[in-house]
Amino acid sequence: MRAARRSMLACALLAGCGSANANTPTSPSSSPPISSAGAAVSSAALPSHEPPRGGTCLNPEECERTCRDHQPSACERLGMMLDVGAGAPRDIARAATLLQQACDAGEGSACSTLATNKRLRGAPGADVAELARKGCDAGSGRGCSDLATMIRVGRDVPTDAIKAESLDGRALELARAACDAGSCAECRYLAYLLDDGRGEPVDAARAEAIRAAQVIATRKACEQGDLLACNEAANDVAFARLPLAPPSAEDDTFLRATCKRDVLEACEELAFYLPDDEARPFREQACRLRDAHHCRSLSTPEGSTKAEDIWERDCEVGEVNACVQTLALLEEAKAPPEVVLPRAARTRRLASQACRAGGFGCSIAAKLAAEGRGGPKDETAAIELLSIRCRDGMCRELANQLLQSSDPTSKERGLALLEANCDKGEGCDDLAKIYDEGTLVPKNAKRARDLYLRALRGLEKACDNNDALACSLAGYMYFEGQGVRANALKARALYTKSCNLGERSSCDFIELTR
Repeated sequence: MRAARRSMLACALLAGCGSANANTPTSPSSSPPISSAGAAVSSAALPSHEPPRGGTCLNPEECERTCRDHQPSACERLGMMLDVGAGAPRDIARAATLLQQACDAGEGSACSTLATNKRLRGAPGADVAELARKGCDAGSGRGCSDLATMIRVGRDVPTDAIKAESLDGRALELARAACDAGSCAECRYLAYLLDDGRGEPVDAARAEAIRAAQVIATRKACEQGDLLACNEAANDVAFARLPLAPPSAEDDTFLRATCKRDVLEACEELAFYLPDDEARPFREQACRLRDAHHCRSLSTPEGSTKAEDIWERDCEVGEVNACVQTLALLEEAKAPPEVVLPRAARTRRLASQACRAGGFGCSIAAKLAAEGRGGPKDETAAIELLSIRCRDGMCRELANQLLQSSDPTSKERGLALLEANCDKGEGCDDLAKIYDEGTLVPKNAKRARDLYLRALRGLEKACDNNDALACSLAGYMYFEGQGVRANALKARALYTKSCNLGERSSCDFIELTR
């Protein structure tokens, strides 16, 4: 959603949105609930935001005190703040402890958040499903829909399409009730369910209306001191901003003020779009809030040491990407085998566990298995891991892995996957290369040229939509003359756009070809 589309959309906002929970009472002056029909209204006509009621804490200091007074919702909010770095440095280990504490005390949303985090960190599916179920039973729509997803695809739990559909309906019902009661987080989730057609047919217009109003309410909640709302509001700015343009002056001012309040998301966004010399203080602040990438980007020995320490600590609690970064640092520094090998084994094990959730964990684990890092070389394991990713619709890596196999049947399967992917508009360049080289199939220059051109047109279309990597790949094809006559000027223009969109490798290409 773009920022310009926020106003003149139908949605009601209740006082306390951004921090109130589903049980928060509404004031008599509140507008009709979001689940009811409504005409388009301007943002000026929306009800004014009031500070959250019921003793909800707004920052880590307040939440710490209230959590010690045995208020589970405060422990949950403190855990969420520490998980994202809102008002205090990130501490995902303590965040998990606090969320578990709140979950055990009956906070359904804490159980759901914990389930999501554990799934991404490779916890056993039965454990994740139990947390999601606990969240659902305690009234969390996210818990119900997460459990529905697991049951629908049979990921570590028995498949049951009828039960999944029932859970989706329950999720929608709960999200509506919580959104009506003033929870911006649940309004955001309700919009996702409506967009995705979970529980009822897709209603994109209604989703957009809810999302637009939630953006306004979240900013107001931030203005009242709610740092979790500030984190979400900064995320909204990042999501709405056109990649080639800086944010509006108003949003820039908001991000600067929010970063001063130690909200990591705001500092990261400023560091991303500002010129290097102006971005440095925001990188330093992001580093203080325990963002390892920004520590490393400072290009100082102290920054690199701090980045390594952050990644190592995060890796110890199951953050797979942190393990990958730690391993890369050690290999880059040419550390001795006795130091590298145990870290590689740990990364491979954790990535294999995280592969249960699909996504990049499968890619990492497969790469390590195929290369024999962190354990024996295992082509079969690599194929099995990438097959999980393929079940989620990402089959290109599996196809390329199969093509590298010594088994002719696997090669045939890989080629068939590439053909199917190309028919969907993905990976035609990989298929073109095969016909161009004639290694796996008889050489066919015309077929290769047609496939390269098809790939190029797809990349150019994605580049027009500001996909930095697509611009870079299209630039490479023009530079090399793949599918078209080589055109250095066109290639440079595409690389320049990619660089402006934030693709560092494209910036490097421009420097090298000056």
